[in-house]
Amino acid sequence: MLLGATAVYAATRSDGPEPTRVTCQFDAGTTSVVDAVSSDPTEDCRALWEQTHDGTAPALRAYQVGGSVLVLRADADPPAGAVALEDADPSEPQVNRAAELDAWLHDYASGLWSEPCIPYDTAVTEVTSKLTELELTDTWTVTPEPPGTSDACGLGFLDPESNSVVVRGVDAARWTAERTTPAEVAYRTLGHAVSDAVSAGCLTATLATTRARTTAASLGYPDANIRTVVDPAATCSRATVTVAGSVNITIHATADS
Repeated sequence: MLLGATAVYAATRSDGPEPTRVTCQFDAGTTSVVDAVSSDPTEDCRALWEQTHDGTAPALRAYQVGGSVLVLRADADPPAGAVALEDADPSEPQVNRAAELDAWLHDYASGLWSEPCIPYDTAVTEVTSKLTELELTDTWTVTPEPPGTSDACGLGFLDPESNSVVVRGVDAARWTAERTTPAEVAYRTLGHAVSDAVSAGCLTATLATTRARTTAASLGYPDANIRTVVDPAATCSRATVTVAGSVNITIHATADS
């Protein structure tokens, strides 16, 4: 099954959509989803290949399938209705920040999934602050969808059609029950540990990546997909931890000196 991706590129460029997650399929039986931290989905999947295989990655090609992007070997047949994507333009900071925003909405490190339940009003405040932190207030707004009860958790998702982050209230008891399974607790433990390891001491890119990989392995995730994006505006490195078919750790790092 092809997992969906949120099209946020249209909010920052006028020449077409780019998702914040990319589906990489190297063979018929293996499908992985990674964060789109570059503006070229084939590069995102090539990085995954280099982490999980020996040798150089094969030639890859990206396709748009509905609202998602699928990357296959260049010699593989795409599914019906797939449209080959043109080569992506060089990465732009605002594109990476929009991708980080989307990941943060489902982030186990410090985002809206970092606790079993973030109260609705708190979630609205945190989303508003995140837009300011990522310097996206000129292109994105917050659209609150208040719950019908005062006992609600806040969830967020991007609506690229209106360039807004929708914050929706959901029943606290039901949501908390879903977020306290053993797997969810383990993901939050990983997220908090990676965030603490990466942010401690304002590590630069290489050190932050090494610390994240060591921390993930120590908690039972040696095969986590780890990507590092240098953010020229960052004063300290930070991490997001998301799960979409696989564990994805993205480090937004200060450059190595």
